[in-house]
Amino acid sequence: MLKTLRIVFTVIAALCVAAIFPVGTLLHWIWAAGLAVVAVICACLMLFCKRKMEEREQKENPEPDFLSPKDENVKK
Repeated sequence: MLKTLRIVFTVIAALCVAAIFPVGTLLHWIWAAGLAVVAVICACLMLFCKRKMEEREQKENPEPDFLSPKDENVKK
């Protein structure tokens, strides 16, 4: 779910960035600024989803601690 949201937010942000110059040229700079704000919001949401996904993966697969005994480092 989070991976799908990351992809969706990335695509939306990229489309908004690509549309800034044509929209600013044809309509008005306020519309271009609005697209820039939407692109930044989508990028922030993408990074938020990435962080949550990495936290979830870290909980599921913790890194081994090399200072503890070998029995504790074995994945079950």
